[in-house]
Amino acid sequence: MSTRVPFQVRLRRWLRPPRTLRPTREGGRYLALVMAVGVAATNTGNNLLYLVLSMMLAGIVVSGLLSEQTLRGIAVRREMVGPLFAGQPAFGRLLVSNCKRRLPSFSLRLREVAPTGTSRLLAYLPHLAPGAEREIGYQTRFERRGLTRLPRIQTTTAFPFGLFVKATQPEAGEEVLVLPKIDPLPVDLLRALGEAGVAVWPVRGPGPELHDLRPFRVGDDTRLIHWKHSAKLDRQMVKELELEEGARVSLIIEDLAAPPREPGEIDRLEEDIRFVASLAAHLLRTDAEVELRHRHSERQVYRGEAGLFRFLEYLARYVPPEGEATGPVGATDVALDEATTITVWLGRGLALIPSPHGEGGRLLKIAAAVQDLPR
Repeated sequence: MSTRVPFQVRLRRWLRPPRTLRPTREGGRYLALVMAVGVAATNTGNNLLYLVLSMMLAGIVVSGLLSEQTLRGIAVRREMVGPLFAGQPAFGRLLVSNCKRRLPSFSLRLREVAPTGTSRLLAYLPHLAPGAEREIGYQTRFERRGLTRLPRIQTTTAFPFGLFVKATQPEAGEEVLVLPKIDPLPVDLLRALGEAGVAVWPVRGPGPELHDLRPFRVGDDTRLIHWKHSAKLDRQMVKELELEEGARVSLIIEDLAAPPREPGEIDRLEEDIRFVASLAAHLLRTDAEVELRHRHSERQVYRGEAGLFRFLEYLARYVPPEGEATGPVGATDVALDEATTITVWLGRGLALIPSPHGEGGRLLKIAAAVQDLPR
């Protein structure tokens, strides 16, 4: 049982056809020549001119039919490769398939259409066999973090005569999550973190370093016997090894009193988020355990490379909340034992690094670039 298509849908399809057509420079000249031949044939009544005119009009019809056959059945899928970072090159691939079983397609151009209407050529396929699939890699760049809609993809062809360019309606782009850019931390900040105790410390464990010596006990691995000290003390001594354990950091994020409106305020906020991302990347890549404290989220603890990407995703989705900012979020209610508390005021360019002995802290001004922190 067929369903009747609503009138509004049919009207929209009629006003917005599935293909667009525009003449090329040569096509414009060809149309001008057709008009000239038509006027001459009408004025003179010459049968030969009518024959030429009919052949030229037939060429336009043939061009439209063949170009439609070329575009029909073409499917384009896009995949972005790996995590995407703001301000860094991103790589993607296009999977172009010819779903027709018998007819090939010719002279396909794949374009990326920006919201402003400008387009960029991504690939050119001179021939795509029936049932074939072609993979094409390309490079792009995202300037801002957060959820970003990819530019639309449009397929065009000038086949067969190069007189007209027929194009499909641009397909809507998918949404991707762009992570904040990670920069290397400056020496001054690294020194301040080391002074605050944000570094690895030794604990007992199966590590490569010597921790201590103790008398041999039944069940100990004989390979761990320190023979030189055993001979000196006239009893068997066993090596206890040392394992480095990462620091524990409670990272407190403070919001602005109101969401930024001016371009300068928005840029400062983005720079501060970039700083937090760089700080978290440094801590997590040095085996630290990072606890996020933010009034608009539940307590989260991050570890290792997987934790880093979850933390970056949180920052990528961060939107300044409405309402007034208050004091530090639970600075005394830190769940991690022996945690170092670092407070960052987003949008105000300040980071509070605690002092080695707990008296106050070192207030760092986050500069426009992470590498330019003051000494």
